[in-house]
Amino acid sequence: MKIGSAAAYSLYSSERTDNDHIEELQEALRESVRITVQEEQKRHELASKVDALEKKIRSLQSAKSERCSTCRPLLSQIPALQQKLENVLRERRSHLEDLLHMKQEALEAALSEKDAHLALLEVSGVKNAFQAEQLERLKSDRARLKLRLQFETEQAARLIQQFSEEETAMSHEQLSSSPSSHLLLDMLLTEQTDGDLHDVDHMEPDSLDESSSQQESVMYEKN
Repeated sequence: MKIGSAAAYSLYSSERTDNDHIEELQEALRESVRITVQEEQKRHELASKVDALEKKIRSLQSAKSERCSTCRPLLSQIPALQQKLENVLRERRSHLEDLLHMKQEALEAALSEKDAHLALLEVSGVKNAFQAEQLERLKSDRARLKLRLQFETEQAARLIQQFSEEETAMSHEQLSSSPSSHLLLDMLLTEQTDGDLHDVDHMEPDSLDESSSQQESVMYEKN
């Protein structure tokens, strides 16, 4: 009789420990999802800023092609804007890497939670139809999460490669200008130029074009 009581107490203690561990995993997962959403918002803001800078550069390059004397002061902004765009792209890549890492961590935490639930059922044993149904659902959820994790990992590799190619292409792209034109542009640099650069520095996301990408967060079903 005492042996049975000891075994029951041991099982109860094990279940309680597993439940505590599951709660910790759930809390960690919620925090990961929250941080993921914040990182996604930062990425959207950076993408909007990149779009605005690219439009500004295209406008200045168009002005250069027209070679109008009134537009010459604006041409001196191009190198600074090119450098600014490169810096923003590097920052966007860093945020993207952080976001992808957060997504993977969230999915791994969700997988750990499913594993803990499955282990708990295996320890206690399947005793009725409800537990059998719960076991099958957990296995299905676990398989789905594994596929999602694999997809996110492959997508992360593709995006990182894409960003690397964009940065490489940008590093090889140079604006053609002669030494004499450099001197002329320096002489024609006005306070308006500085004001335009200041405006670009202080662009708010709300004033830029809306990014077409949508926020996504890792979702999973709680048991």
